[in-house]
Amino acid sequence: MTKNKIERVSFEVTGKCNLHCFYCCRGYLNTPEKISNELSTGQIIETIIQARKEGCESFLFTGGEAFVKENFDKILKECEGCFIEIYSNGTLITEPKNLILIKKYVSRLTVTLDGTSSHNFYRKNSNYLKILDNLKKVKEKTSDVKIKINTLVHDKSVKELLKLYNLLKDLKIDEWHIDFPQLRGRLAEFNGKFSADYIEIGRQLKKVLKKYYRDGEPFYLKIYKIFSSKIDQNNFFEVDLKENPCAYKTDYSMFVNAEGKYILCPSIPCQDITIANISKNTFNEAIKKKKNLTFQKMKFSDLKKCLNCRYFDLCLGGCRGEAKILSNSFLEPDLNACSLMKIAEKIIYPSLPKKISKIYIEKIKKMGKYPDKPLKNLDEMKSSIQKRYTFS
Repeated sequence: MTKNKIERVSFEVTGKCNLHCFYCCRGYLNTPEKISNELSTGQIIETIIQARKEGCESFLFTGGEAFVKENFDKILKECEGCFIEIYSNGTLITEPKNLILIKKYVSRLTVTLDGTSSHNFYRKNSNYLKILDNLKKVKEKTSDVKIKINTLVHDKSVKELLKLYNLLKDLKIDEWHIDFPQLRGRLAEFNGKFSADYIEIGRQLKKVLKKYYRDGEPFYLKIYKIFSSKIDQNNFFEVDLKENPCAYKTDYSMFVNAEGKYILCPSIPCQDITIANISKNTFNEAIKKKKNLTFQKMKFSDLKKCLNCRYFDLCLGGCRGEAKILSNSFLEPDLNACSLMKIAEKIIYPSLPKKISKIYIEKIKKMGKYPDKPLKNLDEMKSSIQKRYTFS
């Protein structure tokens, strides 16, 4: 059912960042020219005011690095009383002024931590030990703020997942989300190996999950498309083929990027879909324009190649943005999800506790078709299609 209002608005408040991460898909925004022309603090605040008038009570701020945004305190103040989440690289969160902001306004702080030594290698100017120390200090100073960690799995980090799990458990975080790279931005231009092999991903995630359940599920754990510790027999998503297949739930969310464009979500490059422009359109005008997008009229039933797949009830066709980036069509399967599902069935699900394993395995269509093009690793998909997204 389509929601009647936008429940969450996300802002890429700046393209400016104090790091230079190897795989960043938005790195092209981190130049003096782009930063001088990005959306202003005043534009963000005006949009927040408009969104709150329409009943929106949840806001997310990301970058670049959100904490380098000029007058970020004024932006957060405009959201006071709402659910506020900040995505950060974690390097600046213990600066006194930022600790004050986190304690006063933030509901959830999401920090990227990609591994141990591999984090230092791929996230230039960052150090995983320093990030862990910063998070520990934030927890000591702001006990009510939820801490979520995002980890991107790549060739170097995959074998560090169990070590990272133990560090995060000791830190007593609230959530850990494990995700996989998008072949766009700087990564689309890289010719060497970056992505982990799917078999190795399965083996390492199996180790993590076995330890996770032995430890009594110390935090919420989510792995892109294949696992969520919140899943049980009573809350598994049932597919309505008439609904839109976007996993980001674009019916009730809106995203504004640093260039001032209203877009559907960060996974769908703005060169494919731009809804409106913050300098020309009000919040309500953007909502109306979004409802008329062809993308919004798409349904699960349109994913013809996915409907008879043995994994459809689990992955729901994957991410539409990933499908477009990898295969140049919103209606194609997400080949990353396809490949992950195959190793999940073979390696991960059988290793889960019997009660949990049964929930996932029963959702597999035993007579369904296997995906046509499972990959050894995501790097196999690099082509001119992905290079189109170096600047989007």
